[in-house]
Amino acid sequence: MRRFISCIFLCVCMFGYADLEKNLLILSCGGGGTVYMSKCLQVGGLDIGHEHIYADGAIGWPFVQGFCDHNGNPMPGAEFKHVFHQVRNPLSVITTWMKNKDMNAGYWQFIRRSVPEIRITDTPIVQCAKYWYYWNKKAESMSEWTYRVEAFKDLIDEFELRLGVSLDRQAILSIPKNTGAWGGKSYPVSWGLLKRSLPVQLYQDIQEMAQRYGYATVD
Repeated sequence: MRRFISCIFLCVCMFGYADLEKNLLILSCGGGGTVYMSKCLQVGGLDIGHEHIYADGAIGWPFVQGFCDHNGNPMPGAEFKHVFHQVRNPLSVITTWMKNKDMNAGYWQFIRRSVPEIRITDTPIVQCAKYWYYWNKKAESMSEWTYRVEAFKDLIDEFELRLGVSLDRQAILSIPKNTGAWGGKSYPVSWGLLKRSLPVQLYQDIQEMAQRYGYATVD
């Protein structure tokens, strides 16, 4: 947490202090349900921005690397009372990213600059798998609480308790779980495919992390 506070201080010095302290920052992966969560919290009564900082806070995957957009361009920062880490099943995230396999796109260049373990010479599925693992590893180290986005509707009480707010539960329950789903041709990813496609240590690291987050790791 100290490292994250230092990161916030650096961002404030670089980009300017945006406003008074916000209540919540949620860190995640791209394809990790950030659009869905922003909609849930917005209809629930919080002014939370998706990859932008609003009155109550923000959710976004680029913020794991400081306050920037998904190509790594700097943006104004802020301070936050709470930092949460949102995870999604690695099979779902990797499947999502495999729909967008332009490995020279600006966001992939930003990701590789941020995670030196990801190499342009890696196959797309290895790059996507490394992204899920290393991005979540850093996001978790910066956060006070990790939760599964798939379980959010059972965690509303926990959100209210941690944030000291009251949320509109019925409005939240009305948001479809596929909100924000990426378009494109689907390449379904299984644990068997990951085992055949990834280096042994990377596969084992992802499997262990997924199990720790509460996901099954068998097909």
